[in-house]
Amino acid sequence: MKEKNKRNNALLIIEKTATALLIVIVIIIVFDLNPNTSSITPKIPHPTLAPLITTTPFRPSDIPDYGNPPTLSLAKRRNNLDCSLITEVRYGPSWNGLQIGITTYEEMREILAPTLVWWNGHYGHLYFEEYRPALEKEWGSFRTCFVGDRLSAMQFYDRSTFPITRKELISTYGKPDRVTWAHYYHNRILIWAERGIAVELDLATEGDKTAGILMFSPIPLEELEKSWLMQSLPKEGLGFPVTDDGYYGQLPPELEVEDPWGYNK
Repeated sequence: MKEKNKRNNALLIIEKTATALLIVIVIIIVFDLNPNTSSITPKIPHPTLAPLITTTPFRPSDIPDYGNPPTLSLAKRRNNLDCSLITEVRYGPSWNGLQIGITTYEEMREILAPTLVWWNGHYGHLYFEEYRPALEKEWGSFRTCFVGDRLSAMQFYDRSTFPITRKELISTYGKPDRVTWAHYYHNRILIWAERGIAVELDLATEGDKTAGILMFSPIPLEELEKSWLMQSLPKEGLGFPVTDDGYYGQLPPELEVEDPWGYNK
């Protein structure tokens, strides 16, 4: 009788253990398949906003037209950096030795060398152009802004180290504070205001892959809607489903909205 009770107890323990493991597996699957859930813990903890920085006035001697106001209207330069809109800076995110609020113009030239540097008068930003063969470079051109002598924003495309898909971005940074339109029909922009990161995603690619990255001086969440960043972005969907060469096509109706994933809810 005692042996029978022992066997029954052992079977009961095994059954409970198997049930617990099954529950854990189900939870993992559900969270893995539902990137919209607010319960996801990002890999990078939420930052504490740094205070604003007092900068030193600066004008690069090798860029004679530096700081000239943009020649295009605001409506025509949306989705492009306009340095005239950025008036303050605090410590922010970094990429390969370049850090918002820390890096100076001279340091950026040294880190990105060899490059061509010029002031884009149409949009009003400093342009660092990578000109090595396409197969060798890890980054595309940089559009940058400086407040005084400190880097305040940089818009670029990283080919190697930045999270690539929407799922990877959510896993790394958590749910975005805002999703909005981009300059292209197939693209949307995800914003993490207090992290100082905005990422442009291409809905026409598998996994909604990264099409561009913007790092900027972190913005308090309550100030985001009236910030320079939102002023710089389109207010409605732009572009067309099909280009002249037939590249890409019409998105399903559920993806043609501003936020097809429901993060803004």
